[in-house]
Amino acid sequence: MAVSLVMPMLGDVMEKGTVSRWFKTEGEWVEKGTPIFEVTTDKITYEVEAVDAGVLKQVTPVGQVVPVGGLVGYLLAKGEPVPAVSTAEAPAAVAKAPLKEPEPAPAHAVEARVKASPAARRAAVEHKVDLSQVVGTGPEGRITEDDVIKFVEASGKAKAAPPGGKTIALTGIRKAVAERMWQSLHTMAQLTIAMEVDMTDAVKLRERLISLWEKAENVRVTYTDLIIKAVAMALKEHPLLNSTIAGDELHLLEDINVGMAVAIEGGLIVPVVHHADKKGLLDIAKETKVLAEKARSGDLSLNDVSRGTFTVTTLGVHDVEIFTPIVNPPEVAVLGVGRLVEKPVVYKGEIARRMMMYLSLSFDHRAMDGVPAAAFLRRVKEILERPELIYLFEKR
Repeated sequence: MAVSLVMPMLGDVMEKGTVSRWFKTEGEWVEKGTPIFEVTTDKITYEVEAVDAGVLKQVTPVGQVVPVGGLVGYLLAKGEPVPAVSTAEAPAAVAKAPLKEPEPAPAHAVEARVKASPAARRAAVEHKVDLSQVVGTGPEGRITEDDVIKFVEASGKAKAAPPGGKTIALTGIRKAVAERMWQSLHTMAQLTIAMEVDMTDAVKLRERLISLWEKAENVRVTYTDLIIKAVAMALKEHPLLNSTIAGDELHLLEDINVGMAVAIEGGLIVPVVHHADKKGLLDIAKETKVLAEKARSGDLSLNDVSRGTFTVTTLGVHDVEIFTPIVNPPEVAVLGVGRLVEKPVVYKGEIARRMMMYLSLSFDHRAMDGVPAAAFLRRVKEILERPELIYLFEKR
């Protein structure tokens, strides 16, 4: 009997997803465990693997939004007709139906399972590249989009660029980010304020914690960890920044879930440290390490990137001092982190060398005015300039 392919539930907040790519063509034999189609939500892009072997029958075209559990396609035994059931009935009718023992697939139809990023698989489909022939340069030999492009160029398969330069389609996560940022700027009254923070004591604290935790806990605390902790503490005292707007109402949120923007291949993703206000700095450091690794390897779940209430994003590693980050809806604020730089400043009445950093807070002016936003940012600044406050807040 046929096995239905349905829109998976990738997290407890997911209601629908978009079929953004078919890795196999209509009528093609699919082996169990092979990536068969790609799902894009407003948070992540996820590859769905075949739960069994069979001949692919596509029901949903690329670009169509499908509710969780909705029918996407079928895997059929050779010569088996498409089930005569409606789209609405199909998932319930055949989701648990066993598949008849398939005939052995031709050798050329069996694709080796290779480690490759979603962007690399899309590029492979576009350029008709066999990924088993590509050498991966990513972590553990994972194939990246650049690896595929280099293979295409080396083999002479590259498409001629249209007049005026190369055209890059907005798909997958890049498309989701583009739509989300456009929506943000067109539906919010955004304003950005900035403060310079003396990070000298925070730098010293981090150095001490690295010496304590790197070997004992296998974690290297980052400035982002310190900032996430400071933000969580400040949000508890300034709940307007931890809210969302629904119609004509401002909802103050109970949970404090701080997201951290991570650059990945093809876009940007924001994994979330849930209940950050209830976690110690060591716990936050361990969690952000795992989330960053999962983000770069494409292994984040929808739960990992859902229910954020505030976001921290940094361009400091790229030598940017001040920028205007865009609020990540439905949140009402985002904190931008600039580069850490040593420079002369007036400190206790004298010129001294201090480690300085700019923080830029973008917020939705509909949710609050400038004064409460400035009070929140000043509190974050105070905690970072007196990091012993973190230890007064937690017993560790």
